[in-house]
Amino acid sequence: MDAGMAQRCAEPLRRALEQASWPDIEVTASIGVATAAADEDGSPDVMLTRADRALYVAKRDGRNRVRRFDGWSWSQCVARARGKNCSRHKRP
Repeated sequence: MDAGMAQRCAEPLRRALEQASWPDIEVTASIGVATAAADEDGSPDVMLTRADRALYVAKRDGRNRVRRFDGWSWSQCVARARGKNCSRHKRP
Protein backbone atom coordinates (compact mmCIF):
# COMPACT_ATOMS: atom_id res chain seq x y z
CA MET A 1 0.00 0.00 0.00
CA ASP A 2 1.43 3.39 -0.89
CA ALA A 3 1.21 6.46 1.33
CA GLY A 4 -1.62 8.00 -0.67
CA MET A 5 -3.75 4.90 -0.32
CA ALA A 6 -2.95 4.70 3.42
CA GLN A 7 -4.10 8.31 3.76
CA ARG A 8 -7.31 7.58 1.84
CA CYS A 9 -8.00 4.54 4.06
CA ALA A 10 -7.54 6.58 7.25
CA GLU A 11 -9.84 9.41 6.15
CA PRO A 12 -13.15 7.49 6.57
CA LEU A 13 -12.12 6.58 10.12
CA ARG A 14 -11.38 10.22 10.93
CA ARG A 15 -14.69 11.30 9.40
CA ALA A 16 -16.66 8.59 11.24
CA LEU A 17 -15.24 9.70 14.59
CA GLU A 18 -16.08 13.31 13.82
CA GLN A 19 -19.66 12.52 12.74
CA ALA A 20 -20.50 9.98 15.46
CA SER A 21 -22.86 10.94 18.26
CA TRP A 22 -20.91 11.22 21.49
CA PRO A 23 -22.61 12.13 24.79
CA ASP A 24 -21.47 15.52 26.08
CA ILE A 25 -18.28 15.67 24.02
CA GLU A 26 -17.07 16.43 20.52
CA VAL A 27 -14.58 13.87 19.22
CA THR A 28 -12.14 14.44 16.38
CA ALA A 29 -8.95 12.68 15.33
CA SER A 30 -5.61 13.68 13.88
CA ILE A 31 -3.97 10.74 12.11
CA GLY A 32 -0.44 10.30 10.79
CA VAL A 33 0.28 7.53 8.29
CA ALA A 34 3.58 6.18 7.00
CA THR A 35 4.70 3.55 4.51
CA ALA A 36 8.08 2.22 3.40
CA ALA A 37 9.27 1.18 -0.03
CA ALA A 38 10.81 -2.27 -0.41
CA ASP A 39 14.31 -0.76 -0.44
CA GLU A 40 13.76 1.40 2.67
CA ASP A 41 14.09 0.64 6.36
CA GLY A 42 10.58 -0.39 7.41
CA SER A 43 11.46 -1.41 10.95
CA PRO A 44 8.81 -0.75 13.61
CA ASP A 45 10.89 2.04 15.18
CA VAL A 46 11.35 3.81 11.85
CA MET A 47 7.69 3.44 10.89
CA LEU A 48 6.52 4.72 14.27
CA THR A 49 8.85 7.72 14.00
CA ARG A 50 7.56 8.51 10.51
CA ALA A 51 3.91 8.17 11.55
CA ASP A 52 4.58 10.36 14.59
CA ARG A 53 6.05 13.04 12.32
CA ALA A 54 2.96 12.88 10.09
CA LEU A 55 0.75 13.16 13.19
CA TYR A 56 2.67 16.27 14.27
CA VAL A 57 2.05 17.79 10.82
CA ALA A 58 -1.68 16.96 11.06
CA LYS A 59 -1.89 18.75 14.41
CA ARG A 60 0.18 21.69 13.14
CA ASP A 61 -2.11 22.05 10.12
CA GLY A 62 -5.17 22.51 12.31
CA ARG A 63 -6.00 19.11 13.82
CA ASN A 64 -8.83 16.78 12.77
CA ARG A 65 -7.10 15.71 9.58
CA VAL A 66 -5.00 12.92 8.08
CA ARG A 67 -1.44 13.55 6.96
CA ARG A 68 1.12 11.18 5.48
CA PHE A 69 4.84 11.11 6.08
CA ASP A 70 6.49 12.85 3.13
CA GLY A 71 10.16 12.72 4.01
CA TRP A 72 12.66 14.36 6.28
CA SER A 73 14.24 17.76 5.89
CA TRP A 74 18.01 17.87 6.28
CA SER A 75 17.78 19.22 9.84
CA GLN A 76 15.31 16.47 10.81
CA CYS A 77 17.67 13.86 9.36
CA VAL A 78 20.56 15.21 11.42
CA ALA A 79 18.48 15.25 14.59
CA ARG A 80 17.17 11.76 13.88
CA ALA A 81 20.61 10.36 13.13
CA ARG A 82 22.10 12.06 16.22
CA GLY A 83 24.64 14.01 14.26
CA LYS A 84 25.50 11.39 11.63
CA ASN A 85 25.44 12.46 8.00
CA CYS A 86 22.19 11.87 6.19
CA SER A 87 22.69 9.97 2.94
CA ARG A 88 19.62 11.59 1.32
CA HIS A 89 20.30 15.28 1.90
CA LYS A 90 23.17 17.66 1.35
CA ARG A 91 24.08 20.06 4.11
CA PRO A 92 22.38 23.44 3.42
